[in-house]
Amino acid sequence: MLHMLAVNTFRTTLPRFGIDSPSLTFVLALLLTYVAAEISYRVFESPILRLKARFRGAKADSTGTPLPLETSGLTDREQGR
Repeated sequence: MLHMLAVNTFRTTLPRFGIDSPSLTFVLALLLTYVAAEISYRVFESPILRLKARFRGAKADSTGTPLPLETSGLTDREQGR
């Protein structure tokens, strides 16, 4: 849905400057969409994804990455197998 925000932004802004080029609108909207998606991932999504290890209940290594259940020291019965 970020792409529609970008397209509508440039559709209303560019004609004010006397520019009415669909191809330029497309390229600028594509760039704005990419930048907005990158910011959204780094600021919002990535921190939330890092929280998964806390709520999953698995042990984590020193970097915070959860270990696979096979190497976590749990038996098959404890793992629910």
